[in-house]
Amino acid sequence: MSNLDKKNNHEKTTSTDVQSKRLFGVLMNPKSKNYISISAIKGIGYPLAKKICNSLSIDPEKKGLSDQDVSSIRGYIESNNIKIGGDLSSQEISNINTLIAIGCYRGRRHKLGYPVRGQRTKNNAKTSKKRRLFK
Repeated sequence: MSNLDKKNNHEKTTSTDVQSKRLFGVLMNPKSKNYISISAIKGIGYPLAKKICNSLSIDPEKKGLSDQDVSSIRGYIESNNIKIGGDLSSQEISNINTLIAIGCYRGRRHKLGYPVRGQRTKNNAKTSKKRRLFK
């Protein structure tokens, strides 16, 4: 069997009939475990994805989600008011703008582009220093 035949044979065995499902604008990878593909959505990490799978009795270690699973996950996320995607991003931006508006220390650091959580700026934070030069 030549290398070309092996390659063609490999392509035949790896092609699957499983379609990628879309959930909140994110493609669910059919080749990854269910909880990992759910965690691809912004705002859902591994622990929350496993919690969703367990509450909906979906096997988190199994690969590939059915259409019924995707619709039940969508219903669970909407019914429990879990912030994901664009809603989460807009809430984060709103929180930062609130800090800036009230003029607290963290707000001033955000406004100036400095590190917010107490990191040193003498040797590190090169990116924020570069941004500051061009303002």
